[in-house]
Amino acid sequence: MGSKNNPGKYDCYSRAEPDEPMFILLGRDPVASILVEDWVALRERLGVTAPEALAEARLCAEKMAQWAVKKGKAAQLASTNEARSKSGHDEHYVEQKQYERIRELEALCKRAADVLYQLRDNIDDLVKELRGA
Repeated sequence: MGSKNNPGKYDCYSRAEPDEPMFILLGRDPVASILVEDWVALRERLGVTAPEALAEARLCAEKMAQWAVKKGKAAQLASTNEARSKSGHDEHYVEQKQYERIRELEALCKRAADVLYQLRDNIDDLVKELRGA
């Protein structure tokens, strides 16, 4: 987990390109930890981030929440969590099993498209293949 004085292994600030847009979240912001948790959830579902980076981000979110409390913002942090729950924010994410099913269906559609392409000149073979699937 990184800080200003001790950047973490996955520190994005030091790796930012010149003039690359960025948005910095500070631990004192009672919304920051929740945004980092959401980032982790999205990146995890996309499967594009190393597990170690996600673990570091989770730790960062935890430390941010602790920092906000330390800075006297426990009530704001609680209100933020409550507002998040009431808005149904967590429900906006598709459950992991649904994502897995979508990926299965995508693979099935790709296989079907490959079969259709191979059989495009022979309708009888296409009908047989579809009936056997």
